[in-house]
Amino acid sequence: MYYKEVYAYVYKQTMNKGLSMDLTHEIFISILKSIDNYDEKKASFRTWLYRISTHRLVDYYRSENYKYNRGKVPIDDVVIYAKEDFEVAVENIIRIVNNLNFSSQQIFRLKIFADYTFFEISKVLEIPESTVKTRYYSMIRKIREYFKEG
Repeated sequence: MYYKEVYAYVYKQTMNKGLSMDLTHEIFISILKSIDNYDEKKASFRTWLYRISTHRLVDYYRSENYKYNRGKVPIDDVVIYAKEDFEVAVENIIRIVNNLNFSSQQIFRLKIFADYTFFEISKVLEIPESTVKTRYYSMIRKIREYFKEG
């Protein structure tokens, strides 16, 4: 029931079909292993599912494999021209976000890819809603500045 939604969430963050399939598979294995820990009084199933998905993505981005395989080109060297297509722009935004701290990455991904509200993000990440907003708008400013410079 949630497979396509989780896969889309993961794919939008990795932009890699094979990796997204592997991570989605691992996420559902984690869900099955920890289903006894789900408490409907604390959060909806969908929120719990996204929390597990987000944690798995953070684990991946913290992994040595990711650090080794990530692009060798510094983000400062990437330039987007007006005639480049939307997909390239999105890939560059993902690179910018991937260079931020993990908490900011989670906020961005939940807001943009999962379409969570600031309140929902604060519950998933267990941080104040005001902190979520501050970090989110700070990221947006950084992204805008990057595109103005390019």
